[in-house]
Amino acid sequence: MNASEARATDHLLALANRLTARTGSGRAIAMSRLAGGKNNQVYRVDTDAGTPLVLKVYFSDPRDGRDRLAAEWNFLERAWQAGVRAVPEPLAKEADAQAALYSFVAGRKLEPGEVEARHVDAAAEFIVAINAGHRGDLAAASDACFSISDHLELVERRLLRLAALDPQAPHAAEAQRLVFATLRPLWDGARGRAVREALANGLDLHRPLGEAECCLSPSDFGFHNALVDDGRLAFLDFEYAGRDDPAGIFEIEKGE
Repeated sequence: MNASEARATDHLLALANRLTARTGSGRAIAMSRLAGGKNNQVYRVDTDAGTPLVLKVYFSDPRDGRDRLAAEWNFLERAWQAGVRAVPEPLAKEADAQAALYSFVAGRKLEPGEVEARHVDAAAEFIVAINAGHRGDLAAASDACFSISDHLELVERRLLRLAALDPQAPHAAEAQRLVFATLRPLWDGARGRAVREALANGLDLHRPLGEAECCLSPSDFGFHNALVDDGRLAFLDFEYAGRDDPAGIFEIEKGE
């Protein structure tokens, strides 16, 4: 380990100890980086009290105004208040460091062909449980859509982002052909049909959903963000969670 790596490790241990001290969880004696976490740094923290914990240091960029720490923390607090235990317990946070301490959830990832009806039932039950008594007072989920026009504009923005790929990027020419020759015509057709059907049924494209029509959404929800242990499922990663249209709950990789 070089000097820079040693300083980074000392900084993380100090951060972990500040958080464990607030919860009476003992002192952090070892840390190891956990797999996964595209944008964030996630560590297993072993303590002298013998109970492993998780330290999550959230991605932060001035160009991206999303507060991932607040979104996940508020969602997990609400879940635990509702008696939901299929998620990590929020223990302590430090906003200035964009970091939080959570309970450690044991388990393994489900293999792609391993998902069964009982797992789908567990996911549905989880959605129902977190929405029991939902008061609509959490912030909007990342890329939340509250009207038909919101949904249409979101897809349009994503398509334009694809069309603006760096021409020097690998396979840029093939990507451009895919966007303009395949995706753009398909999307224009789908958008046109959606607008015509909405208007034919007397729907206002711009009418926002009322609070009673919204739900609490985990956002980036699916079995890619779940662990199984002794047949029980636990769900992870709620940094894009919040209020949303119920139609958006199972939209995979919604916040990316």
